[in-house]
Amino acid sequence: MAAQDTLKYAEPEDWFFPVRESLGGALLMNETVAAAEKVFREDLDRTRAIRVRCFGLEQALSAERDYDAASSGAVRIVNGGNIPLKVADL
Repeated sequence: MAAQDTLKYAEPEDWFFPVRESLGGALLMNETVAAAEKVFREDLDRTRAIRVRCFGLEQALSAERDYDAASSGAVRIVNGGNIPLKVADL
């Protein structure tokens, strides 16, 4: 993550592989949900709200049984879309 964090913003991105999304997904699959929530929140603080990142945060909050936060407007709006997501997609 440190190497990716040093890159400047560019379109297209210099580093395509989203390290934090994958780390958050791995933490969720290993039921380390508090750490997954932290990773997704930090990712969203650093970058724009991409649907997959919001989905990861929503899944972490749901796993922690924080249903109010999981269904909050910001997560729900960005998480809308035609293709259903799965934790394994992260």
